[in-house]
Amino acid sequence: MSGRSARLKAEPDPWPDRIAKAGQGRAFIPRPAALAHRFAVLVAAEMLGAKFGLGWYLQFNTAYSAYANVYAALIIMALICAGLVKLLFVIRDRLLG
Repeated sequence: MSGRSARLKAEPDPWPDRIAKAGQGRAFIPRPAALAHRFAVLVAAEMLGAKFGLGWYLQFNTAYSAYANVYAALIIMALICAGLVKLLFVIRDRLLG
């Protein structure tokens, strides 16, 4: 073997690392949007007649005109959803950074 071919075989190939790094970012793109859609569906399902859980709590307090409790429950749901989206972005930044 010549010196040039031996030198080429000894160097690691950078392409697999680059390809893996480029593909990782796309794995995180749809997750926050999907989480936001799930939150919207959850709120709609809770408002349409859940017999247990937060939907029941919202309907019970609406029936007794306790709107402060209703707004508090909706704010808590929004904060949980926003926290999960933030957590997804932190995980993405740690894995890709």
